[in-house]
Amino acid sequence: MILEQSISEKTLSMPVPDKPNFLNKSGYSTLVEKAVFKKKISYMEAILLICDKNNIEPEDVKKFLNGVIVEKVEAEAMNLNFLPRQNMLIFED
Repeated sequence: MILEQSISEKTLSMPVPDKPNFLNKSGYSTLVEKAVFKKKISYMEAILLICDKNNIEPEDVKKFLNGVIVEKVEAEAMNLNFLPRQNMLIFED
């Protein structure tokens, strides 16, 4: 009982950080990858979901995305015609 009370008092007195826990590229990119695979959503949706949960503007997360995720988001945007498509190789039979 005393131990439980002291633990709960310690957790209540711990400062709550103003910034999210993913203050680097690898942390944020890991969150995005986990959301994509666990929830079966697109990379764009995962980024927006994480931004929404952490009260971050989507424009501010570009610095947290690694190159692989940026390329995947660009590919999704091209498939949805949000970005112009780049030249593609066409193989004829």
